[in-house]
Amino acid sequence: MITLICWQIMKLCVEERGSKLDKAFDTWCCSATCQGVYLGLQANIGRPILLSDGFRWTLLKCINGDQQAHSAQSFLALKAECNSKLAVALQMMEEYFNPMVDPRSVVNMIPQLIYNWGSKFPCVDCSRFYTVVLEKGDTLIALASIRCINEKKPPCVMLFV
Repeated sequence: MITLICWQIMKLCVEERGSKLDKAFDTWCCSATCQGVYLGLQANIGRPILLSDGFRWTLLKCINGDQQAHSAQSFLALKAECNSKLAVALQMMEEYFNPMVDPRSVVNMIPQLIYNWGSKFPCVDCSRFYTVVLEKGDTLIALASIRCINEKKPPCVMLFV
């Protein structure tokens, strides 16, 4: 698991500084560094990065209605591409791992993590996760989850090897 630390992105930063949000929390950042991390991740969602020997990796996030795109058509294409790859990633995880159920919320954490679903319960809130897939041709080879975390609080860590 790779962890990107950018405490400025977290809502706690807003609360501690007493700042007022004038736009959606998801797009709010309190420093240029924080904004650079956030925008860099957002700009690369769904864009395959070519590697040597026919490999490529893609940063994925479950696409709802808030993703930036040049047109409605490109938005629908991005949504279809990301969500279909996430479905394959989930299928792969469910094939190799038993369900991992959070004892307090009784939520299966594998789909929660892969689809980066949010929750009002911190230990099952995966809204800050991104899924990274490694592919060769049309075959999914490996996947990983990354997220931005608050450096002041230890993260809930889930490792799948």
